[in-house]
Amino acid sequence: MTTFVDLLFVGLGLGAVFSLLGLSFALIFRVTHIFHFAHGGVFAIAAYVFYTLSTQHGLPIVLGILGAMAGAAIAGCAIYLLLYQPLERRRTRMLGMFVTALGMLVIIENGLSLIFTSSPQYVTPNALAAPLLRSGEIVLPRIDALELGVAAFVIALVALVWNRTRVGLVLRAIETNRDLAETLGVRYDLYACVAFALGSAVVAVAAVLQSLTLSITPFIGTSAMIDAFVAMVIGGTGSIWAAAAGGMILGIAQTIPLEWISGSWINAVSFGLLIAVLLFRPNGLVSGVRKSKRRSNSNRRPGAGLGQFLARTKQEAGTIP
Repeated sequence: MTTFVDLLFVGLGLGAVFSLLGLSFALIFRVTHIFHFAHGGVFAIAAYVFYTLSTQHGLPIVLGILGAMAGAAIAGCAIYLLLYQPLERRRTRMLGMFVTALGMLVIIENGLSLIFTSSPQYVTPNALAAPLLRSGEIVLPRIDALELGVAAFVIALVALVWNRTRVGLVLRAIETNRDLAETLGVRYDLYACVAFALGSAVVAVAAVLQSLTLSITPFIGTSAMIDAFVAMVIGGTGSIWAAAAGGMILGIAQTIPLEWISGSWINAVSFGLLIAVLLFRPNGLVSGVRKSKRRSNSNRRPGAGLGQFLARTKQEAGTIP
């Protein structure tokens, strides 16, 4: 029983990181429909920025996190403007965009290897070594509690931006109907860059949390993006929140079986879950439930309120930037 509870705590902490990975990947994919596998390179850049600021220069962890988020946001927006936007103007197919993203990931990984070498780097704050809570033989690690708390805060902040701000409303309008949004005056290229910056800032937090427990190498982004993709598919591609929930499911699925099987089988468990979801619930474990509830509780067309808002804003302000 003690082992199960310990693994559950670890799974919740790992799931919190996967939730941020899935959320960040889904933010970009839902708005732009770009399979941004170079997101893994941004993940690695954020980890190294955090390592440089907090370990090499001795800055407080909070400043290291903010620096990593800023660096990741700049990198993500730059990748969109320099790489994806020209391809979009040439109407490149999704497969071509995906192959280009893989190429950019390899370039970033090799660039980081030239700058930092391929040797593992470590960030190990001593304050996180002690347990946060101990009750008999059950121990709640401080790092797992930190991962859960930070992930919950970031997800709540993204929800606030997504649902309560004008920027979030325009992003949802593009997600629902890009052609209608552009007809009403929305500059797609500007808000696509915003989506890349927002998603990159979120993945930077995941990179920081992972770097507190695992080593940093130029190639950590590849496995992170596989986890992000699996989390998004398990939760469902129809909603960014479903992708975040899928990350939590994936984290628990990777740790609870360790009580009965070897850790070498964990990837098999993850991809077995992925295949089962694709076969039996192709809309995802969470997204399908959300869609059915929307259909039963509302007869309004999706995006109608967004279109009305954008039309009213255009009339009042003349145009939407």
